[in-house]
Amino acid sequence: MSPKCVPVGMSCPCGFGIGDVCCEDFPEIFDSLGLKNVSELICYLDMPMHRIPGLVKNKIPVILVAGDSDKTVPYEENGFLLEKAYRENGLPIEVHIKKDCAHHPHGLDNPEPIVSFIKNVHFSDFV
Repeated sequence: MSPKCVPVGMSCPCGFGIGDVCCEDFPEIFDSLGLKNVSELICYLDMPMHRIPGLVKNKIPVILVAGDSDKTVPYEENGFLLEKAYRENGLPIEVHIKKDCAHHPHGLDNPEPIVSFIKNVHFSDFV
Protein backbone atom coordinates (compact mmCIF):
# COMPACT_ATOMS: atom_id res chain seq x y z
CA MET A 1 0.00 0.00 0.00
CA SER A 2 1.25 3.43 -0.79
CA PRO A 3 1.56 6.03 1.98
CA LYS A 4 -1.15 8.13 0.32
CA CYS A 5 -3.63 5.40 1.28
CA VAL A 6 -2.99 5.70 5.01
CA PRO A 7 -5.77 8.22 5.81
CA VAL A 8 -8.31 6.04 4.02
CA GLY A 9 -7.83 3.32 6.62
CA MET A 10 -8.02 5.83 9.42
CA SER A 11 -11.76 6.39 9.13
CA CYS A 12 -12.50 4.15 12.06
CA PRO A 13 -13.42 5.77 14.37
CA CYS A 14 -11.48 8.93 13.70
CA GLY A 15 -13.56 10.56 10.99
CA PHE A 16 -10.63 11.23 8.67
CA GLY A 17 -12.73 9.96 5.78
CA ILE A 18 -16.51 9.68 5.45
CA GLY A 19 -16.89 8.16 8.91
CA ASP A 20 -18.14 10.03 11.94
CA VAL A 21 -15.64 11.56 14.35
CA CYS A 22 -15.74 9.96 17.80
CA CYS A 23 -13.40 12.26 19.72
CA GLU A 24 -14.38 10.64 22.99
CA ASP A 25 -12.75 7.44 21.69
CA PHE A 26 -9.36 9.07 21.00
CA PRO A 27 -7.89 8.51 24.49
CA GLU A 28 -8.78 4.80 24.34
CA ILE A 29 -7.36 4.52 20.81
CA PHE A 30 -4.14 6.32 21.78
CA ASP A 31 -3.73 4.15 24.87
CA SER A 32 -4.37 0.85 23.09
CA LEU A 33 -1.93 1.70 20.29
CA GLY A 34 0.69 3.34 22.51
CA LEU A 35 0.32 6.70 20.76
CA LYS A 36 0.31 10.23 22.13
CA ASN A 37 -1.70 12.31 19.66
CA VAL A 38 -3.56 12.55 16.36
CA SER A 39 -0.34 13.19 14.43
CA GLU A 40 1.07 9.86 15.59
CA LEU A 41 -2.25 8.19 14.79
CA ILE A 42 -2.22 9.50 11.21
CA CYS A 43 1.29 8.09 10.75
CA TYR A 44 0.50 4.75 12.41
CA LEU A 45 1.01 1.95 9.90
CA ASP A 46 -0.33 -1.07 11.75
CA MET A 47 -4.06 -0.66 11.27
CA PRO A 48 -6.08 -3.66 10.09
CA MET A 49 -6.01 -2.39 6.50
CA HIS A 50 -2.22 -2.57 6.58
CA ARG A 51 -2.52 -6.30 7.26
CA ILE A 52 -4.34 -6.99 3.98
CA PRO A 53 -1.16 -7.87 2.04
CA GLY A 54 -0.27 -10.49 4.67
CA LEU A 55 -3.77 -11.98 4.56
CA VAL A 56 -3.57 -12.15 0.77
CA LYS A 57 -0.04 -13.59 0.80
CA ASN A 58 -1.06 -16.29 3.26
CA LYS A 59 -4.38 -16.92 1.46
CA ILE A 60 -6.45 -16.66 4.63
CA PRO A 61 -10.16 -17.24 3.84
CA VAL A 62 -12.37 -14.37 5.04
CA ILE A 63 -16.01 -13.83 5.82
CA LEU A 64 -16.88 -10.15 6.13
CA VAL A 65 -20.02 -8.81 7.78
CA ALA A 66 -20.68 -5.07 7.51
CA GLY A 67 -23.55 -2.66 7.91
CA ASP A 68 -24.51 -0.55 4.92
CA SER A 69 -25.07 2.44 7.22
CA ASP A 70 -21.91 2.07 9.34
CA LYS A 71 -20.36 5.49 9.95
CA THR A 72 -17.87 4.19 12.54
CA VAL A 73 -16.08 1.79 10.18
CA PRO A 74 -17.50 2.63 6.75
CA TYR A 75 -17.44 -0.34 4.39
CA GLU A 76 -16.40 1.91 1.50
CA GLU A 77 -13.17 2.82 3.29
CA ASN A 78 -12.43 -0.43 5.05
CA GLY A 79 -14.19 -3.67 4.07
CA PHE A 80 -14.17 -2.70 0.41
CA LEU A 81 -10.37 -2.64 0.41
CA LEU A 82 -10.26 -6.17 1.82
CA GLU A 83 -12.91 -7.47 -0.58
CA LYS A 84 -11.18 -5.87 -3.58
CA ALA A 85 -7.79 -7.37 -2.69
CA TYR A 86 -9.31 -10.81 -2.24
CA ARG A 87 -11.33 -10.73 -5.46
CA GLU A 88 -8.32 -9.47 -7.44
CA ASN A 89 -6.30 -12.42 -6.17
CA GLY A 90 -9.02 -15.07 -6.54
CA LEU A 91 -9.10 -15.76 -2.82
CA PRO A 92 -12.08 -17.02 -0.81
CA ILE A 93 -14.14 -14.20 0.63
CA GLU A 94 -17.81 -14.11 1.47
CA VAL A 95 -19.33 -10.67 2.07
CA HIS A 96 -22.57 -9.96 3.91
CA ILE A 97 -23.74 -6.33 3.86
CA LYS A 98 -26.53 -5.81 6.38
CA LYS A 99 -29.23 -3.46 5.08
CA ASP A 100 -30.05 -0.43 7.24
CA CYS A 101 -27.45 -1.49 9.81
CA ALA A 102 -24.91 0.78 11.46
CA HIS A 103 -21.81 -0.45 13.31
CA HIS A 104 -23.84 -2.46 15.83
CA PRO A 105 -25.10 -5.09 16.22
CA HIS A 106 -22.19 -7.20 15.00
CA GLY A 107 -22.78 -10.53 13.29
CA LEU A 108 -25.79 -11.91 11.47
CA ASP A 109 -29.22 -12.65 12.89
CA ASN A 110 -28.81 -16.18 11.58
CA PRO A 111 -25.22 -17.43 12.02
CA GLU A 112 -25.69 -20.28 9.51
CA PRO A 113 -23.87 -18.50 6.61
CA ILE A 114 -20.84 -18.00 8.83
CA VAL A 115 -20.90 -21.59 10.08
CA SER A 116 -21.36 -22.86 6.51
CA PHE A 117 -18.44 -20.78 5.24
CA ILE A 118 -16.15 -22.12 7.94
CA LYS A 119 -17.27 -25.71 7.36
CA ASN A 120 -16.96 -25.51 3.57
CA VAL A 121 -13.70 -23.67 3.07
CA HIS A 122 -11.00 -26.16 2.29
CA PHE A 123 -8.02 -24.47 3.87
CA SER A 124 -5.66 -26.95 2.26
CA ASP A 125 -6.65 -25.54 -1.17
CA PHE A 126 -5.07 -22.22 -0.25
CA VAL A 127 -1.94 -23.23 1.62
